Amino acid sequence: MQSVIGDFFLSRDSEISYADVEKCQVVGLYYTAGWCPPCRTFNPVLLEFYNDVNYPDKRFEVIQITSDQDEISFNEYFNGMPWVAIPFNDPRVKTLKSKFKVTGIPLLLLLNRDGTLAHGTARADIQTEGPPCFERWITQFYA
Repeated sequence: MQSVIGDFFLSRDSEISYADVEKCQVVGLYYTAGWCPPCRTFNPVLLEFYNDVNYPDKRFEVIQITSDQDEISFNEYFNGMPWVAIPFNDPRVKTLKSKFKVTGIPLLLLLNRDGTLAHGTARADIQTEGPPCFERWITQFYA
């Protein structure tokens, strides 16, 4: 997976390494932007889900991949999120959008350990099932 997503990510307070991301059972790529109304609607749902499945132990990491138009907008939208992000203007943003053929946002994709796509409809799962879908993901995609 590291060869696909890279070595470092932004967090609220600093940079974190791939080694921190790798510890989680499930890693998701979250394609989003602050200007996108459906993204702003899904964001609090994802935030609650993220907090629920990561209590008491961290098991799920989200890597935010921006479609914001400028760094100020990216920073404002990402500010305060508990997950990590690929920095604005990082070449990985374009590469990951192309690799997974992203045509619309918001989109949440789950990755296998080798960086391939494990599941492409994680957003719908979260919206319809809530936290119970996490255990199904573990059984269905990572067992």
